[in-house]
Amino acid sequence: DSYYMDDRTQEAGLFLRKNLEKTGLENALGKSRPLIKAAEKTINVFQTQGHSAQAKILTLALNELDAITDSLVAGKTAIILADESLLLPVLQTIPTTYRENQETHELALNVTMGYPLMASSIFGLADLWLCIQAQLSDGKKVSVNFKEVESFLSHPLTGVSEKMRDKIQQKLIEEQLVEVPVQRLIAQKGLFELFFTPLTSAGSATDALQAVLKYVLEKQLDSKTLKQTEADLFVAVIKELNCLHDALDKHLSTAHDQEQLPFVLSLLQKAVQGISVPMSGEPLSGIQVMGLLESRNLDFEHIYVLGVNEGILPQVNISPSFIPDSIRRAHGLPVIENQDA
Repeated sequence: DSYYMDDRTQEAGLFLRKNLEKTGLENALGKSRPLIKAAEKTINVFQTQGHSAQAKILTLALNELDAITDSLVAGKTAIILADESLLLPVLQTIPTTYRENQETHELALNVTMGYPLMASSIFGLADLWLCIQAQLSDGKKVSVNFKEVESFLSHPLTGVSEKMRDKIQQKLIEEQLVEVPVQRLIAQKGLFELFFTPLTSAGSATDALQAVLKYVLEKQLDSKTLKQTEADLFVAVIKELNCLHDALDKHLSTAHDQEQLPFVLSLLQKAVQGISVPMSGEPLSGIQVMGLLESRNLDFEHIYVLGVNEGILPQVNISPSFIPDSIRRAHGLPVIENQDA
């Protein structure tokens, strides 16, 4: 498009201009045409504060466009998330069904992005377990801070009843316990015992975390409250832990097993942080929800871009380097403008 090729202030056309002008490559698409400026476009800017507010305004905008009730309009609509942490608020806010002619219809929604584990309550539970075990790893500490205990009691996946939670919290207040002895927590049995039992070796870390997750998974299945996305995440985490367990068996030495426990716990945290599962959907129909990378070379009539804030679009990511910027420019090395492009 001539919008990028002719205007040298447009960073997005930097490499295109360089390839055509300096290296002499032939433009296989022919002469650039002003396609962006050819048709009149309506651009609306909404100023909001917070992720939830953006998601709510998006739902109102979709209703005004009839993108929720009209399948033809929905197929020509894309929601692009410049900030991918907005995925969860968007999915929670957009309705899954709509009513038309006194009938309930399912809303067609296709998510091309993976659902990250870090956005789920499963990661919160695993991260809490890793934090507690890290405190107990040296063998000198035999108690857990009351803040970690309260986080465990109030976590939605632990299944602690409101009556039991209030009873334990009241007991902690009466005794003014800042540090709760581990043995008192283990004595509660069930998930308490699995969660707060200190690890005895680095090799048992993956097995202990798997035992906690499998216990929670079984409870969720029994109560029939498990969602498909959460089930996929549970399976993905357990698979990752199995692979890590096999790798650690080969490389961990038993001579300094206890000393390697902090390293294994940090390795576990890094291993589960990057897990994500694909979302189900129909790519050829319905509203498309995608990130910036997934939207390349795709054309839609109605586009909603969320998270258009300074530092996010374009994303500021300066690579650490010992070479000063002036020397990089003098010798033709990559600079900040190349990253913006």
